[in-house]
Amino acid sequence: MTLDITGLIVFLLAVMPGFITQQSRHSLVPRPLESKTALEETGEYVLNSLLVHLFSLVCFRELLLFFNPRPLLAFGEAVLGQGLRGWGYEHRYLTITYLCFTLLVGFVLGLFRGYMALNQPVRNWLSRYSWFQRLLKSLHIPSFIEDGPVWHDVLRDRDTGNLTFVQIRMKSGCFYTGALERYSILKDSEKNKDFYLVNSHFRANVSEPYQEMRCKGILLNFSDVEAIEVFKSDKPIAELNAEGFQRADSATS
Repeated sequence: MTLDITGLIVFLLAVMPGFITQQSRHSLVPRPLESKTALEETGEYVLNSLLVHLFSLVCFRELLLFFNPRPLLAFGEAVLGQGLRGWGYEHRYLTITYLCFTLLVGFVLGLFRGYMALNQPVRNWLSRYSWFQRLLKSLHIPSFIEDGPVWHDVLRDRDTGNLTFVQIRMKSGCFYTGALERYSILKDSEKNKDFYLVNSHFRANVSEPYQEMRCKGILLNFSDVEAIEVFKSDKPIAELNAEGFQRADSATS
């Protein structure tokens, strides 16, 4: 009994690069709010894999033509003579190198797609031109719709070095302030969202001064929160204290 690995190779070629691309992309941007069907998810894997293989084949073709065109010529003969399996075994190291290269390209493509989805550089660049705004107006498009959670879009740090600070009024009437260190990315309709503050301060009511909390950080849940005030700052955490939050509180009250 012989082991036929053709199906495994087809799976690796058709799905794995796209899967790596999706996982890499979602390391930068949140996953869609609505879960996709298996058909939609597989379709994205295959589409990403096609893009990866298109780029990888062009790169390998140019490299082989420059350094050693014999495997490329043998590959053409194998395609015509239906001898791809034999060609793959004969050039197994080249085949393995190609598979590893496609996974690397898939990872980089995912990061690129994540960056484009997170920052929208092309759309923001076009939005600065009046002719593009007139075009949108003529098409009755008032604005673009964001598909990410509002929770994530408001709290995330857009610029390198910027920190997000929050002042939180709890339903019980007490207040917390601190630097937002971590938070969960869930649907906006989901109330049980955890978030973690460092350099945190506390006061029991609005008339009392803030007191520094003697702990590394505090974990809170959005379901217990009445309101959150968000501040962005490029100062280090050590330079920020409770007085700054009190001034911000008085300015917004």
